[in-house]
Amino acid sequence: MIVIKENERLYLRSWEYNAARTITELAAIVKKNGGRVEPCYAAIISNRTLTAAVMEQVEHVDQMEKTGINAEAIAAARVKLEQLQAVNNEPITVTHTSYISFVLDGFYYYYQVDENPFFDFLYQKTRLHGKEYSRDAVLKDDPKIWVKDCFFSFRCPQKEIEEAAAQIFKLLTRARESGIRRSRRGKRVRVENRYNSGYHYKSVEEPERFCTVDF
Repeated sequence: MIVIKENERLYLRSWEYNAARTITELAAIVKKNGGRVEPCYAAIISNRTLTAAVMEQVEHVDQMEKTGINAEAIAAARVKLEQLQAVNNEPITVTHTSYISFVLDGFYYYYQVDENPFFDFLYQKTRLHGKEYSRDAVLKDDPKIWVKDCFFSFRCPQKEIEEAAAQIFKLLTRARESGIRRSRRGKRVRVENRYNSGYHYKSVEEPERFCTVDF
């Protein structure tokens, strides 16, 4: 999920909403531990799953009242509506939504979740060389031990968000350094023959690629 402008307004499903809260909390943990986080555009988010549930229940109560169902059933439906309306869905600001990049203690880290929680979550930990890190560092799969049922609900408490962010931070900082993967075939180049005027081709391993940390 890419935010393309500052304070972009997003209406997210429960999973996306809670993931954004978690990655934002992870950014705060990194900073508390002396790391530098790559800045992203902030987003203003609310939970569209909750909004839809409230609207559906309002329609349900209205329909019950029109059809003249017994008062006890209508009262129960109204109680459920009040419970849904009591769940806070005021817009909140998040600094990150689905991914984060940061540097800490001589390493560059990248972590991302997917909009589909059943797809892979990926991370990378690679050593810094001055202000550079390898573009060829291998992405690894997060085992997702932090993902609980409440992350698919509009009733996910802040305590669970904080615990999840702490688990991700522990996973990343305790992980082994990512390996480096480059093309096995390398780059095919033309080379002059040593003993005649002809030439031949051979594969030369492409050099490791680097990116510069600019935050």
